[in-house]
Amino acid sequence: DPIEDNEYRIALKTGSGMVNEKMEKDYHFMRQDEDGNWSHKPGVCDIMYLDEGLTPEDISWDMYYSNGTIAAADFYTEGIIYFAIQYE
Repeated sequence: DPIEDNEYRIALKTGSGMVNEKMEKDYHFMRQDEDGNWSHKPGVCDIMYLDEGLTPEDISWDMYYSNGTIAAADFYTEGIIYFAIQYE
């Protein structure tokens, strides 16, 4: 759906499951940047940018360790919820 000029789009997904023999529950956001591409910041990791043209529907939503390696592939498995957020 279109958004207003004073808004940006975010995507939210949640997940739960066993990670290293421990039950984890978590959520994760992605943001659509001004150029139309998407980015996200897993925890304390650096910002990660999706390749041009990819959307949240196109990728595996992985859980990451703080060193940037994948803790659980495709961890966030619930449906994607989109929000339009107004710029301040």
